[in-house]
Amino acid sequence: MLTNFDLTTNLKLSFDRNNLKELAPYFDIDFLKSNVDNKIQFFKNLKALARRSLGLAHCIQHNAVARVSVQLSDCKEAHDRVFSKPFNEIIGCYSTVKRSDKLTLENMILNGTKNWFSNLDQADFGVLQIKQNDINQLVYFDLSLLPCKIDYEFFSPIGMELARAGALKVINHKVNADHILGQHGTQKYFQQSNFANYCFVTNHCGLVQELFLDLKRYAEKFNCGTEFELKKLEMDVSTLLMQWKDNLHTLDETKLTNEFWNKRNTQYAFSKKTLISILQLILEIGVSYY
Repeated sequence: MLTNFDLTTNLKLSFDRNNLKELAPYFDIDFLKSNVDNKIQFFKNLKALARRSLGLAHCIQHNAVARVSVQLSDCKEAHDRVFSKPFNEIIGCYSTVKRSDKLTLENMILNGTKNWFSNLDQADFGVLQIKQNDINQLVYFDLSLLPCKIDYEFFSPIGMELARAGALKVINHKVNADHILGQHGTQKYFQQSNFANYCFVTNHCGLVQELFLDLKRYAEKFNCGTEFELKKLEMDVSTLLMQWKDNLHTLDETKLTNEFWNKRNTQYAFSKKTLISILQLILEIGVSYY
Protein backbone atom coordinates (compact mmCIF):
# COMPACT_ATOMS: atom_id res chain seq x y z
CA MET A 1 0.00 0.00 0.00
CA LEU A 2 1.30 3.46 -0.90
CA THR A 3 2.24 5.93 1.83
CA ASN A 4 0.19 9.11 2.24
CA PHE A 5 1.80 12.25 0.81
CA ASP A 6 0.54 15.64 1.96
CA LEU A 7 1.63 19.27 1.91
CA THR A 8 3.74 18.80 5.05
CA THR A 9 5.86 15.98 3.56
CA ASN A 10 9.52 16.99 3.49
CA LEU A 11 10.62 16.30 -0.07
CA LYS A 12 13.17 17.72 -2.47
CA LEU A 13 11.37 19.16 -5.49
CA SER A 14 13.45 17.65 -8.26
CA PHE A 15 13.11 14.75 -10.68
CA ASP A 16 15.99 12.34 -11.13
CA ARG A 17 16.92 8.80 -10.07
CA ASN A 18 18.00 9.89 -6.60
CA ASN A 19 14.79 11.73 -5.84
CA LEU A 20 12.68 9.05 -7.54
CA LYS A 21 13.87 6.71 -4.80
CA GLU A 22 12.41 9.11 -2.24
CA LEU A 23 9.19 9.38 -4.27
CA ALA A 24 8.76 5.62 -4.64
CA PRO A 25 6.73 5.06 -1.42
CA TYR A 26 4.12 7.50 -2.75
CA PHE A 27 4.06 6.69 -6.48
CA ASP A 28 5.50 3.21 -7.17
CA ILE A 29 2.24 1.53 -8.17
CA ASP A 30 1.31 -1.49 -10.24
CA PHE A 31 -1.83 0.20 -11.53
CA LEU A 32 -3.23 -2.81 -13.38
CA LYS A 33 -2.98 -5.14 -10.35
CA SER A 34 -3.62 -2.67 -7.52
CA ASN A 35 -6.89 -2.56 -5.62
CA VAL A 36 -8.98 0.59 -5.89
CA ASP A 37 -7.84 1.92 -2.49
CA ASN A 38 -4.21 1.90 -3.59
CA LYS A 39 -5.13 3.56 -6.89
CA ILE A 40 -7.01 6.27 -5.00
CA GLN A 41 -4.00 6.83 -2.73
CA PHE A 42 -1.78 7.34 -5.78
CA PHE A 43 -4.06 10.09 -7.06
CA LYS A 44 -4.44 11.72 -3.65
CA ASN A 45 -0.65 11.86 -3.50
CA LEU A 46 -0.45 13.23 -7.04
CA LYS A 47 -2.93 16.03 -6.33
CA ALA A 48 -1.04 17.02 -3.17
CA LEU A 49 2.21 17.05 -5.15
CA ALA A 50 0.65 19.16 -7.92
CA ARG A 51 -0.21 21.77 -5.29
CA ARG A 52 3.48 21.86 -4.30
CA SER A 53 5.11 21.56 -7.74
CA LEU A 54 3.13 21.16 -10.94
CA GLY A 55 6.33 20.40 -12.86
CA LEU A 56 7.28 17.50 -10.59
CA ALA A 57 3.72 16.12 -10.66
CA HIS A 58 3.86 16.31 -14.46
CA CYS A 59 7.10 14.28 -14.48
CA ILE A 60 5.54 11.63 -12.22
CA GLN A 61 2.51 11.50 -14.52
CA HIS A 62 4.50 10.94 -17.70
CA ASN A 63 6.81 8.38 -16.14
CA ALA A 64 3.84 6.43 -14.77
CA VAL A 65 1.84 6.53 -18.03
CA ALA A 66 4.84 5.24 -19.99
CA ARG A 67 5.13 2.31 -17.58
CA VAL A 68 1.42 1.43 -17.78
CA SER A 69 1.62 1.61 -21.59
CA VAL A 70 4.39 -0.98 -21.64
CA GLN A 71 2.68 -3.16 -19.05
CA LEU A 72 -0.44 -3.48 -21.20
CA SER A 73 1.58 -4.47 -24.27
CA ASP A 74 2.75 -7.85 -25.52
CA CYS A 75 6.28 -6.61 -26.19
CA LYS A 76 8.67 -8.81 -24.19
CA GLU A 77 11.66 -6.60 -24.96
CA ALA A 78 9.93 -3.54 -23.52
CA HIS A 79 8.72 -5.49 -20.45
CA ASP A 80 12.22 -6.76 -19.75
CA ARG A 81 13.73 -3.28 -20.20
CA VAL A 82 11.24 -1.48 -17.97
CA PHE A 83 10.36 -3.94 -15.22
CA SER A 84 13.65 -5.76 -14.65
CA LYS A 85 14.93 -2.88 -12.52
CA PRO A 86 13.66 -1.14 -9.37
CA PHE A 87 11.20 1.75 -9.84
CA ASN A 88 13.80 4.47 -9.30
CA GLU A 89 16.44 3.02 -11.65
CA ILE A 90 14.58 3.45 -14.93
CA ILE A 91 12.64 6.51 -16.11
CA GLY A 92 10.09 6.71 -18.86
CA CYS A 93 8.67 9.52 -20.95
CA TYR A 94 5.35 9.75 -22.76
CA SER A 95 3.75 12.14 -25.24
CA THR A 96 0.43 12.35 -27.05
CA VAL A 97 -0.12 13.60 -30.58
CA LYS A 98 0.46 17.36 -30.85
CA ARG A 99 -0.70 19.66 -33.66
CA SER A 100 2.85 20.89 -34.19
CA ASP A 101 4.29 17.38 -34.65
CA LYS A 102 6.09 16.63 -37.89
CA LEU A 103 6.73 12.98 -37.21
CA THR A 104 5.87 10.21 -39.67
CA LEU A 105 5.76 6.42 -39.51
CA GLU A 106 5.93 5.02 -43.02
CA ASN A 107 6.99 1.50 -43.97
CA MET A 108 8.01 1.03 -40.32
CA ILE A 109 10.49 3.94 -40.55
CA LEU A 110 10.17 6.76 -38.02
CA ASN A 111 11.23 10.22 -39.21
CA GLY A 112 10.68 13.82 -38.18
CA THR A 113 10.15 15.91 -35.06
CA LYS A 114 8.00 15.19 -32.00
CA ASN A 115 7.32 18.25 -29.84
CA TRP A 116 6.49 18.63 -26.15
CA PHE A 117 8.18 15.48 -24.89
CA SER A 118 8.68 15.74 -21.11
CA ASN A 119 11.41 13.91 -19.14
CA LEU A 120 13.60 13.45 -22.23
CA ASP A 121 16.87 14.37 -20.56
CA GLN A 122 16.27 11.84 -17.77
CA ALA A 123 14.43 9.06 -19.60
CA ASP A 124 15.73 5.62 -20.55
CA PHE A 125 12.71 4.67 -22.63
CA GLY A 126 9.66 6.33 -24.08
CA VAL A 127 6.19 5.72 -25.47
CA LEU A 128 4.84 8.15 -28.03
CA GLN A 129 1.59 8.50 -29.88
CA ILE A 130 1.94 8.90 -33.62
CA LYS A 131 -0.70 9.06 -36.33
CA GLN A 132 -0.51 6.29 -38.90
CA ASN A 133 -3.33 6.27 -41.45
CA ASP A 134 -5.46 8.38 -39.06
CA ILE A 135 -4.90 5.90 -36.23
CA ASN A 136 -3.01 6.92 -33.10
CA GLN A 137 -0.41 4.22 -32.60
CA LEU A 138 1.52 3.78 -29.36
CA VAL A 139 5.18 3.27 -30.21
CA TYR A 140 7.86 2.14 -27.75
CA PHE A 141 11.52 3.13 -28.08
CA ASP A 142 14.75 2.68 -26.15
CA LEU A 143 16.42 6.11 -25.95
CA SER A 144 19.88 4.56 -25.73
CA LEU A 145 19.38 3.01 -29.19
CA LEU A 146 17.33 5.73 -30.90
CA PRO A 147 19.13 7.81 -33.58
CA CYS A 148 17.86 11.24 -32.62
CA LYS A 149 18.60 14.83 -31.68
CA ILE A 150 16.94 16.59 -28.75
CA ASP A 151 16.28 20.32 -28.60
CA TYR A 152 15.47 21.83 -25.19
CA GLU A 153 15.65 25.44 -26.33
CA PHE A 154 12.44 25.83 -28.31
CA PHE A 155 10.26 26.75 -25.30
CA SER A 156 10.29 26.51 -21.50
CA PRO A 157 6.91 27.22 -19.88
CA ILE A 158 7.02 29.16 -16.62
CA GLY A 159 6.36 26.92 -13.63
CA MET A 160 7.01 23.74 -15.63
CA GLU A 161 10.79 23.94 -15.89
CA LEU A 162 11.17 20.63 -14.05
CA ALA A 163 9.36 18.82 -16.87
CA ARG A 164 12.15 19.84 -19.27
CA ALA A 165 9.98 19.29 -22.33
CA GLY A 166 12.09 18.78 -25.42
CA ALA A 167 11.64 18.39 -29.14
CA LEU A 168 12.73 14.94 -30.31
CA LYS A 169 14.05 14.75 -33.87
CA VAL A 170 14.21 11.17 -35.13
CA ILE A 171 16.32 10.24 -38.12
CA ASN A 172 15.44 7.10 -40.15
CA HIS A 173 14.67 4.84 -37.21
CA LYS A 174 13.51 1.33 -38.13
CA VAL A 175 10.64 0.38 -35.81
CA ASN A 176 10.34 -3.28 -34.86
CA ALA A 177 6.83 -4.62 -35.34
CA ASP A 178 6.43 -5.49 -31.64
CA HIS A 179 7.45 -1.93 -30.67
CA ILE A 180 4.09 -0.76 -31.99
CA LEU A 181 2.32 -1.54 -28.74
CA GLY A 182 -1.24 -0.95 -29.88
CA GLN A 183 -3.84 1.63 -30.83
CA HIS A 184 -4.71 4.47 -28.48
CA GLY A 185 -8.42 4.74 -27.80
CA THR A 186 -9.17 1.02 -28.12
CA GLN A 187 -10.55 -1.32 -25.48
CA LYS A 188 -7.12 -2.93 -25.02
CA TYR A 189 -5.61 0.40 -24.03
CA PHE A 190 -8.64 1.77 -22.16
CA GLN A 191 -6.99 1.28 -18.76
CA GLN A 192 -3.98 3.27 -19.99
CA SER A 193 -6.27 6.04 -21.29
CA ASN A 194 -8.21 6.02 -18.02
CA PHE A 195 -5.02 6.28 -15.96
CA ALA A 196 -3.37 8.92 -18.16
CA ASN A 197 -6.50 11.06 -18.28
CA TYR A 198 -7.02 11.06 -14.53
CA CYS A 199 -3.36 11.95 -13.97
CA PHE A 200 -3.92 15.00 -16.18
CA VAL A 201 -7.26 15.87 -14.53
CA THR A 202 -5.72 15.45 -11.07
CA ASN A 203 -2.76 17.72 -11.77
CA HIS A 204 -5.15 20.31 -13.24
CA CYS A 205 -7.35 20.07 -10.15
CA GLY A 206 -4.39 20.50 -7.78
CA LEU A 207 -3.23 23.53 -9.74
CA VAL A 208 -6.68 25.15 -9.64
CA GLN A 209 -7.05 24.49 -5.92
CA GLU A 210 -3.71 25.99 -4.94
CA LEU A 211 -3.95 28.95 -7.31
CA PHE A 212 -7.34 29.86 -5.83
CA LEU A 213 -6.02 29.62 -2.27
CA ASP A 214 -3.06 31.81 -3.19
CA LEU A 215 -5.37 34.39 -4.75
CA LYS A 216 -7.70 34.29 -1.74
CA ARG A 217 -4.82 34.87 0.70
CA TYR A 218 -3.62 37.84 -1.35
CA ALA A 219 -7.08 39.41 -1.71
CA GLU A 220 -7.83 39.09 2.00
CA LYS A 221 -4.42 40.39 3.08
CA PHE A 222 -4.70 43.55 0.97
CA ASN A 223 -8.47 44.10 1.35
CA CYS A 224 -9.12 44.05 -2.40
CA GLY A 225 -12.90 44.25 -2.00
CA THR A 226 -13.50 40.99 -3.84
CA GLU A 227 -15.38 39.04 -1.15
CA PHE A 228 -18.40 38.30 -3.37
CA GLU A 229 -16.29 37.18 -6.35
CA LEU A 230 -14.12 35.01 -4.09
CA LYS A 231 -17.18 33.36 -2.58
CA LYS A 232 -18.47 32.42 -6.03
CA LEU A 233 -15.07 31.07 -7.01
CA GLU A 234 -14.83 29.12 -3.76
CA MET A 235 -18.10 27.38 -4.58
CA ASP A 236 -16.78 26.41 -8.01
CA VAL A 237 -13.52 25.09 -6.54
CA SER A 238 -15.46 23.10 -3.92
CA THR A 239 -17.64 21.62 -6.67
CA LEU A 240 -14.56 20.72 -8.69
CA LEU A 241 -12.98 18.96 -5.70
CA MET A 242 -16.23 17.04 -5.08
CA GLN A 243 -16.27 15.95 -8.73
CA TRP A 244 -12.66 14.79 -8.46
CA LYS A 245 -13.36 12.82 -5.27
CA ASP A 246 -16.62 11.32 -6.54
CA ASN A 247 -14.97 10.10 -9.76
CA LEU A 248 -12.05 8.35 -8.04
CA HIS A 249 -14.03 5.10 -8.12
CA THR A 250 -13.87 5.17 -11.95
CA LEU A 251 -10.15 4.33 -11.71
CA ASP A 252 -11.27 0.70 -11.41
CA GLU A 253 -13.35 0.91 -14.59
CA THR A 254 -12.15 -1.45 -17.31
CA LYS A 255 -14.83 -1.10 -19.99
CA LEU A 256 -14.63 1.59 -22.66
CA THR A 257 -17.95 3.46 -23.11
CA ASN A 258 -19.07 6.83 -24.47
CA GLU A 259 -20.79 7.57 -21.15
CA PHE A 260 -17.48 7.19 -19.31
CA TRP A 261 -15.71 9.73 -21.53
CA ASN A 262 -18.67 12.13 -21.53
CA LYS A 263 -18.41 12.34 -17.74
CA ARG A 264 -14.63 12.75 -17.79
CA ASN A 265 -14.79 15.44 -20.48
CA THR A 266 -17.44 17.33 -18.51
CA GLN A 267 -15.24 17.18 -15.42
CA TYR A 268 -12.26 18.58 -17.33
CA ALA A 269 -14.37 21.29 -18.99
CA PHE A 270 -15.57 22.49 -15.58
CA SER A 271 -11.99 22.47 -14.32
CA LYS A 272 -10.92 24.68 -17.25
CA LYS A 273 -13.88 27.01 -16.67
CA THR A 274 -12.92 27.39 -13.01
CA LEU A 275 -9.28 28.07 -13.86
CA ILE A 276 -10.29 30.75 -16.39
CA SER A 277 -12.48 32.43 -13.76
CA ILE A 278 -9.58 32.47 -11.29
CA LEU A 279 -7.24 33.96 -13.90
CA GLN A 280 -9.82 36.60 -14.78
CA LEU A 281 -10.07 37.76 -11.16
CA ILE A 282 -6.26 37.77 -10.90
CA LEU A 283 -6.13 40.13 -13.89
CA GLU A 284 -8.90 42.34 -12.51
CA ILE A 285 -7.12 42.70 -9.16
CA GLY A 286 -3.87 43.37 -11.00
CA VAL A 287 -1.51 41.33 -8.85
CA SER A 288 1.90 42.13 -10.35
CA TYR A 289 3.75 38.94 -9.31
CA TYR A 290 1.31 36.77 -11.24
